Amino acid sequence: MLLFLRFTPVALALFFLHTSSLSAQVEFENVDRDHVAITINGEPFSNFFYGPSHTKPFLAPLRTASGLTVTRRWPMDNIETDSHDHPHHRGLWIGFGDVNGVNFWETEPESKASGDNPALKGKVVLASLGDMKPGKKSGSIPMTFNWEAPGQGVLLEEQRLMTFEAAKDVRIIDIDSTFTAKKDLKFGYTKEGFFAIRLADSIAGKNGGLMTNSEGALT
Repeated sequence: MLLFLRFTPVALALFFLHTSSLSAQVEFENVDRDHVAITINGEPFSNFFYGPSHTKPFLAPLRTASGLTVTRRWPMDNIETDSHDHPHHRGLWIGFGDVNGVNFWETEPESKASGDNPALKGKVVLASLGDMKPGKKSGSIPMTFNWEAPGQGVLLEEQRLMTFEAAKDVRIIDIDSTFTAKKDLKFGYTKEGFFAIRLADSIAGKNGGLMTNSEGALT
């Protein structure tokens, strides 16, 4: 299995390559106003969690074209064999450790602020979910989020478009986010941000996993 991460000024894309069928149909199902179930050719690919029980939206789990799960399943699922550190590491997410002294990285109640991150926790709250567009080869979900801070209201408005594409041996997630400041903002000095993924323990670097960028460099 190969995993590629691509970062551009306007989009963030995640590629999963593995053996698969020649065609693909991307479908969405909104489940209990909690998450969107994403299927490709009738098989589960991921879930996008956005409901009020979550302090930030995230995609989990993520699967290759052959169905191999490549993100850690804990704490969404109680998997004893998974590592149990950093409960805010949930699949694939966007966050930042210090916006006007508010932590939008470690947002979960059970998470404890670490390093330079403030203890005051914010929430990334769904403002609107646009018309989901399923389709052959690709489908998209548009949405708007408010980055809310205790005592400060909405600091940021985020317009996010997630496009899911599938072809032979390939799964692609393209994330295009636009942020609009609603107040004067200061992004603090922190290593916690911005676009993140928590990989499955089986392919973590400490267990021999390798990541390859678009230029072929390994890490």
